[in-house]
Amino acid sequence: MQAPDLTLLPYSLKNSVEALQAVRDRLAKRGGELTIFQCSANPYYREVTAKYCLSYLELDVLPVSKYVHDRDGHYNYEGHVEVARQLFEQLTKRQAFQVKGQEPVAASDQGGAPAEDKLAPVAAYVS
Repeated sequence: MQAPDLTLLPYSLKNSVEALQAVRDRLAKRGGELTIFQCSANPYYREVTAKYCLSYLELDVLPVSKYVHDRDGHYNYEGHVEVARQLFEQLTKRQAFQVKGQEPVAASDQGGAPAEDKLAPVAAYVS
């Protein structure tokens, strides 16, 4: 088969994209939003998420000694705080914490409603 606009995707990428699109669509039906983010620039993820219309953010938290454990390279306390700070800043700029037509809702104000009745924006970290 030949077609200039057809690109065969690895099965795992195809399944991953379809799963993320399904979650995105399910959240959108309930007023939520799926946002995928990386802690540092990733041109491949930027390209794939743009191509498949998936919301994507890049933070600027490089794996430097200030932010990671020296033994395994995972983020330490300071690294997690910086990730949270930058993620909150970017999501706030995008007004991700406000449901259209409603005032922003704090998690503590959601009462005892089942989680499926009130959805907040979701961020997925891909490492």
